[in-house]
Amino acid sequence: MVNEFAVLSHEKASTMSAPSVQSMRLPDGRLYSGACKDGKPDGVGTAVYQSGNGYTGTWKEGREWGTGKVREDGITYEGDVSGGDGISSATIIDDMDTVYEGSTFNFSPHGTGVMRWLNGTSYTGSWVHGSMEGKGVSKLGTRTVHRGGYLNGQRHGAGRVVESNGTVYIGGWHKNCKQGKGREMAPDGSVFWGRWMNDRKHGRASTKTTDGTVVASSWRNGHQL
Repeated sequence: MVNEFAVLSHEKASTMSAPSVQSMRLPDGRLYSGACKDGKPDGVGTAVYQSGNGYTGTWKEGREWGTGKVREDGITYEGDVSGGDGISSATIIDDMDTVYEGSTFNFSPHGTGVMRWLNGTSYTGSWVHGSMEGKGVSKLGTRTVHRGGYLNGQRHGAGRVVESNGTVYIGGWHKNCKQGKGREMAPDGSVFWGRWMNDRKHGRASTKTTDGTVVASSWRNGHQL
């Protein structure tokens, strides 16, 4: 004999858990349209604020989960949105300036990735919580501008830079300034060895001219004594 109560209970449970497409207002004020389960967003859907900011992608039990696209104040994040609590691969686009592709954490560049600016500049390397940090390479078009260390978004530690006039500097950096020991090779082939302080030549130095002659010199705050 069929247990009618068991059959009815099973049908009721199936109806409650079956996915459906609905529109609803979420507690944070966004208007949601998409798949729902048990009265909550679950599956693929879109939630937007009146401003136009919002999220399109997959949901799980009422929260963004999986892969999707977040749009907020001119910035678009496309990738993993599972709570933002782990390293994931994503693309971040700022309408006004940049495109980033690479690893992220909490929706910011973190790990290894590439940032490209509208003016043709790019940076490929290490990131920490949205800032260039560690080893990396910056370029302007196809020309390498700087290869070396970064800290808090600035050149830091050992690095090699090529100036726009072809001059090459290899040496120390501190907060985007040449600092400590280094050597500078001019386009004419002459080489300068010495020290820098706050981006200026400072202290004893020597220069090897194009004919091979080595000339000693002393510098203070960028001025030869």
